[in-house]
Amino acid sequence: SGDLIFKQATVKGFWASVVNKEMPAARKKELIVELLTLATQKKLILPVEGVFSFDEIKTAAKRATQGARQGKVLLKP
Repeated sequence: SGDLIFKQATVKGFWASVVNKEMPAARKKELIVELLTLATQKKLILPVEGVFSFDEIKTAAKRATQGARQGKVLLKP
């Protein structure tokens, strides 16, 4: 966007599929165990913007594509 270009903002991230392909299975297992441990200790907080049923899929999709969300948009059966 214009802000990214003209304000010389920096965006950092990684391409998970590339990292996943190159990472050894033992390291993947270590990371999964670490994530699950943090989650069960309630130290891993993942913000949720909203939880929607499949009947609300249009609303969920609209919310997921809007800017200024404060978390993930989740679907539940």
